[in-house]
Amino acid sequence: MHDLVWDKRMLGVFTALACLTEEETIVLMDWAHERSVASTAMTHHMSASKVDKIRRRLRQKYDGIQPYADLPPRKA
Repeated sequence: MHDLVWDKRMLGVFTALACLTEEETIVLMDWAHERSVASTAMTHHMSASKVDKIRRRLRQKYDGIQPYADLPPRKA
């Protein structure tokens, strides 16, 4: 997410608490490595709209977990 600077600790805490699916994990790792939507879609044989939907779902999960975990808030 461009509104967060991901490090290994944050990724570990978020993935442990969010109960991510395999697709969500793939998209999150690509997103953390600053890959584009098109690049992620082409690499993992998904449509760009599916990657966008997964990213939206990840934002919602992050916002739900953030108050209860040691994670910084997203920039609005």
